[in-house]
Amino acid sequence: GGPRQVGRPRCAPAPAGHRAPMRFLTGDDTGLLKSIRVEAQKIQKLGPWRRGDAAERLCWGGPADNREARVMVAYASGALETRDATTGEVLCSASAAPNVRCLAALGSRALAVSQ
Repeated sequence: GGPRQVGRPRCAPAPAGHRAPMRFLTGDDTGLLKSIRVEAQKIQKLGPWRRGDAAERLCWGGPADNREARVMVAYASGALETRDATTGEVLCSASAAPNVRCLAALGSRALAVSQ
């Protein structure tokens, strides 16, 4: 698998003359997560490599008033993590069956669907 990306959703137009900063999260086949801030041209690693354990699914998992404060990750092994999207700190971890096909935030919880 190639990189997985989660982009910044735009729910309402920005005020005239204001452009919301664009940020992407990527995960790759080495399990490495990166936060990319487009305007600042900055790439930040959010945690260590997990050799042989690809980051297969990503979704925003923060509270309703700031969804992008946290990111949820499902790895090929079935490992699940919720990380702070700024620092990369692991806030919560759990296990699921390998090969998660769908990952979604339900409030402060994660829904992971495997085969």
